Amino acid sequence: MSGFVFSADWHLSFGTWAKHATLVGDSYHSLRQIVDYCIDVNCPLVAGGDLFDKPVPDPVSVSVMCREMDRMQAAGLPVYFIQGQHERVKRSAMGAVELGGASEWMNVHSWPTHVHKQTFTIEGKQFYGLDWTPPDRIEEELAAIPEGTYFLVCHQVWREFMGDTVCQPECNLSMVSSAREVLTGDFHETTSADNGAGIVMHSPGAISMRSMGESPSKYFFYFSDGIEGLRPMEAIQLQTR
Repeated sequence: MSGFVFSADWHLSFGTWAKHATLVGDSYHSLRQIVDYCIDVNCPLVAGGDLFDKPVPDPVSVSVMCREMDRMQAAGLPVYFIQGQHERVKRSAMGAVELGGASEWMNVHSWPTHVHKQTFTIEGKQFYGLDWTPPDRIEEELAAIPEGTYFLVCHQVWREFMGDTVCQPECNLSMVSSAREVLTGDFHETTSADNGAGIVMHSPGAISMRSMGESPSKYFFYFSDGIEGLRPMEAIQLQTR
């Protein structure tokens, strides 16, 4: 088979609930299901940021990530990723890059490819990756999307999902210059939106519950464009609590 999987907001962490210390491993269980699916259908994985819950994750979470990347590497299936706000490593001016540098913990493993401001191709379609970008810079970056981009992979607070009442949005689809479809992390619900001008945006949501206000139903997307008998995009439900 072919196509690709898109998932975001893994928030890999040993536990989530301070009041329920015995409830652990939810994000690990979901990530394993996603990798199982990629291997079953023989397709690459595109990951849309906030893959770790914080810039310096716990050792168990790093080990789990490496184990799953081992499985993708053994199957010869590429993994492409961007960074979100949670995992973005801030360094001093003496030491390194403030934005867009290597995601230090995903790059513990040699297999996944960081695609910030990079193009890559799957099934003949051009992708462009963009790490989470501060609000004062995001419009400029969206305007610089290369011509020919079909999928933009990003991690932002979009007006189309959040509106203007819950929190201040960082951007909106009218700022997108060239992409046909936007694959975004950050919003923890599974949904889609369009701008009425031919650009569609998809949010797979988080892979496990991160707050009591979230739905316990969690998903990732499988895109099978060009495969006869399958819908171009399917939301695959994860087994969660």
